[in-house]
Amino acid sequence: MVGKFIKGKPVTSFAIFGLFIIGTIFFVEKLNNRFWLNDFKVMYLAADAFLNHEQIYGTPFGLGTGFFKYSPFTMLLFIPYTIFSFDVAAIFHFFISGFCAIGTVILLEKIIRSYLYPVRQKHFLTLSAVMLCGILHLVRELHLGNINMILLFLLCLSLYFVLHSKPVLSGLLLGLVILAKPYFIICLLPVLVNKRYKEIFFSVVSVSLFVLSSIIISGLSNGITLYQEWISAMMDHSVYLISNHTVFALINTYFGITINPRFAPFLLILLAIIISVYFWTITNNMKDNYKSSINYQGALIVNFFLIIALIPSILITDTEHFLFSLPLIAIILFHLKKEAIWPVVFFVLLILIYEGNSSDLLGNVLSGKVEEYGVLGISNLIIIMTTIYWVLQNKSKLSANIQTTAGKSDI
Repeated sequence: MVGKFIKGKPVTSFAIFGLFIIGTIFFVEKLNNRFWLNDFKVMYLAADAFLNHEQIYGTPFGLGTGFFKYSPFTMLLFIPYTIFSFDVAAIFHFFISGFCAIGTVILLEKIIRSYLYPVRQKHFLTLSAVMLCGILHLVRELHLGNINMILLFLLCLSLYFVLHSKPVLSGLLLGLVILAKPYFIICLLPVLVNKRYKEIFFSVVSVSLFVLSSIIISGLSNGITLYQEWISAMMDHSVYLISNHTVFALINTYFGITINPRFAPFLLILLAIIISVYFWTITNNMKDNYKSSINYQGALIVNFFLIIALIPSILITDTEHFLFSLPLIAIILFHLKKEAIWPVVFFVLLILIYEGNSSDLLGNVLSGKVEEYGVLGISNLIIIMTTIYWVLQNKSKLSANIQTTAGKSDI
């Protein structure tokens, strides 16, 4: 399967370039004694605590806010790491996340070019540009040792299997992601409105089997207790986190209106439903005008990625979660043509504010102001609105008649 995805000189060249980037980040982290992976340490120590029959939830593992917040089943997936010392396991996790970053870009290229912009030629520069558009967030993701890049890769792979009518594999991967971070259950909405009922069924079956298997492994009583503690841990998670980049924080910063962030899950669900219903109307209107099933697939792709990108703008999360907008950035980037100067300038400026907040680049004072005023959150909303604008402009021909662009070079 790996050979299938990296087939072609541009993709192979990008994979080598991606490995160089990941290796460079690793070298710099080691050189500066910053190879900490504190988030991964929490997962590693939680798995070790489980093996030693110790308390998992509510225990700070090394950091004041280093509480384990993932499901008991997800915790079981980290047990193989405990075979090794933390230092060795951290290296494995670092490169697994790095490989997933490379794989995500390759998958995005394959999905977008196949169903949104079918172009015969692949471009090394375009692939590299997609990765570089999120490089600073990727550096933070790798530095912390989180699993967002792994989850994004699994989501893209799950979508790929949906598009290729492989419901078992798609449902299995979606089940894994949902159990890691339950808010990803909203990703089932685009699948539902596209009447992919088998994928929904196998997602539910996968989640059920994963939960049941983890309870059996943990012991019935202990397993049920662990899931109760996990639910409590999720409820408490946002209490000790702050973000200046959510819609609620931005409204408070710029308009002085305070809205309780506890409404965030409801707002996320509401927006996800509105977006999915809108794409449902698009696909139904297409029935009268176009016969190609690629229309439905194109709508499904954009719907799926829009909902993922909404998450860090609604829920209180760390800044590396804004990597979830990388698929939308890829769509916008692939849409650009080198002869269209002003859209390119707009895109470059957008990416600068999306990932330009580095104290090394801006200095501590300016970087602090950029953080205080939620510039990253604003950029994410602009990315989302730009994609929606593109859909509004192209909804009547979403992936239809796009063959006329075949052979033309993108940036």
